[in-house]
Amino acid sequence: MAGTIAPGRARSVVSPTVNPTPILLGALVLCGALLAGAVPAAPAAAAEAPAPAAVDRYLTESLRAAGLPGAVVAITRGDEVLHTAGYGRDSAGAPLSAGSPVAIASLSKSFTALAVAMLAEEGRLDLDAPVREYLPEFRTADPRSDRITARMLLTHTSGLSDSVFPEMSREQPADLRGAVARLAEVRLSADPGSTWSYHNPNYHVAARLVEAVSGRPFADHLSERVFGPAGMTATATRDSAAERPYGLPDGYAPVFGAMVARPALDHFVNGSGGIVSTAEDLARWLIVQSNGGVAADGTRVVSAAALAATRETVPAGGDYALGWDLDTDGERVLRVHHGGTMFSASAEQVLLPADGDGGGADYGVAIAFNSASATGAEQLAIAEGLVELVRGGSPEPPAPVSAITDAVLAALCAATVLLGVVRVRRAPAWARRRARRGRALIALGLAPRLVPIALFLGLPALAGLLLGGRDVTWPTILYSWPALAAWAGLAAAASAWMLAARLRAWARARRAGGARPPEPRPIDATRQLP
Repeated sequence: MAGTIAPGRARSVVSPTVNPTPILLGALVLCGALLAGAVPAAPAAAAEAPAPAAVDRYLTESLRAAGLPGAVVAITRGDEVLHTAGYGRDSAGAPLSAGSPVAIASLSKSFTALAVAMLAEEGRLDLDAPVREYLPEFRTADPRSDRITARMLLTHTSGLSDSVFPEMSREQPADLRGAVARLAEVRLSADPGSTWSYHNPNYHVAARLVEAVSGRPFADHLSERVFGPAGMTATATRDSAAERPYGLPDGYAPVFGAMVARPALDHFVNGSGGIVSTAEDLARWLIVQSNGGVAADGTRVVSAAALAATRETVPAGGDYALGWDLDTDGERVLRVHHGGTMFSASAEQVLLPADGDGGGADYGVAIAFNSASATGAEQLAIAEGLVELVRGGSPEPPAPVSAITDAVLAALCAATVLLGVVRVRRAPAWARRRARRGRALIALGLAPRLVPIALFLGLPALAGLLLGGRDVTWPTILYSWPALAAWAGLAAAASAWMLAARLRAWARARRAGGARPPEPRPIDATRQLP
């Protein structure tokens, strides 16, 4: 994901003495996926292509049921466009259409990978040669990075990761040259080629590699070698998510159950998630991918061999190829896909190969939403529903997962405030019962109340851990799940308020005499001494 909280492969998301946040967050994400029906169905042979009316009905009902503002969709079969359309409205109130500009987030990685594969086929670079042979400016503080190849970058097996380079937390570069330069002080988290770790800077370096080898800006190279030949006349890439090619409107993010229009979170995205496109252009892209590299008008965009190279995996990368995820049954590729999110926009693209779960034809499905959420459950469920529709199924509209989880969090916020008020009001009585206890016992008893404060302060790190070590910042949390941030903040504030009230009440009880030692017991004069 370009600025995505979760990579494509991961999407197949109180007791005061117990750490509740990982449990709650994991439960909410899991419940969200189940409620939305986000678990893919088993492959089935495709029937006839879905009628446009069936697609219209499904998407209209699904967006309404999920509470999402809008989406654009493209469905193809071989070299034929079956359906392109827009549903809902953008943040300016205009109806979405097949020609509306949309951010496609990490779907952009498949374009970057194709550009590199094309240069490799032309003999201008070797996918398995060190990147520094072609891009001498690429260097880190770790000598092992001299062994990083283009294939390692594109399969996320370079040894670079968010754990050693938290790219969202660092100062954002202005261009691809700067994106490569800021890696100079990084040390690798693993030997190149040994482990998989989804990391957007891999694709920043890959895009800069295209610039160095082609001798022209990455945006120009894509336009001339990929977008133009494919007929994608309304598609462009950009350096920053704040840029608005073709008048790209704001997207939406959930705020306590309501989708609220928000400008894009400004961060560097070129090469990893910077492309803006339309449903019509995405259909043309799907045709190139499904038609052996040939565009709808017969123009050869890329050779079948170079296209096939982007579907090759490496042992360390598991099912992740070059900008694509592969689902297989051990022998056949059932589908090729990738998703992405940019905090206020999200997208999915799926290729169903012939004789896989695409039946007797190569189908392509792409959908881009002008919204995003922390779980992404509704968006993923709708995308899976389209795939099911293409395979001849009858998908049901998803549940409004964001609204449900935010309602739970709103209730937790109210309960947290109420419980905090009650405990503060009872602080004097609490203190009187403990007035004779020493400082050490009081501190020990109050220590668990520090847990909500620690959880709030460490929420970005905790969220990153739950997302496989991704770099999560406060701005990304506030964009993705403000209700969770609000509950965590209220829990921390309530705990701090209660701690202060109890300590103050205890100190007063001590001063009032509650800490005086007990009076000595009188001696019984009638008792016989030995």
